[in-house]
Amino acid sequence: MEGRKDKGTLVTNMDAKTLQNMRKLFKLTAPLLLAIADTNRQQILFDIAEGGKDGLNVSELTKKNHLSRPAVSHHLKILKDCSLIATRKQGTLVYYYLHTERDFSPVKRLISMLEDLIHNIEKSPANATTSKITEK
Repeated sequence: MEGRKDKGTLVTNMDAKTLQNMRKLFKLTAPLLLAIADTNRQQILFDIAEGGKDGLNVSELTKKNHLSRPAVSHHLKILKDCSLIATRKQGTLVYYYLHTERDFSPVKRLISMLEDLIHNIEKSPANATTSKITEK
């Protein structure tokens, strides 16, 4: 949504560069956040975690939940695309396991920045001047 100006205002002491960085982090982390927002994918992650280092294949995952094989495959693709899971092949079977080297630092930074934003709003006086936040 480049070039769009937000119509709302925000009471904040954050500078424009910090807000721009937050927008970049939202964009960067959106695929991961959307992937883990789905309850079916959450359950698949739990099932894969129970499979340990060896992981589970699509047939095993299908047996563990109410989803069809194509639905499980669809969810696995989304989880793999955001690097939450990885695969290993054994013969003709593909096993899915948790990607233990996934870097969560962008999500952690975004959460920290959101906490700072909320803290700044909470500590602002009720009659504080509002500053318009625009996207560049």
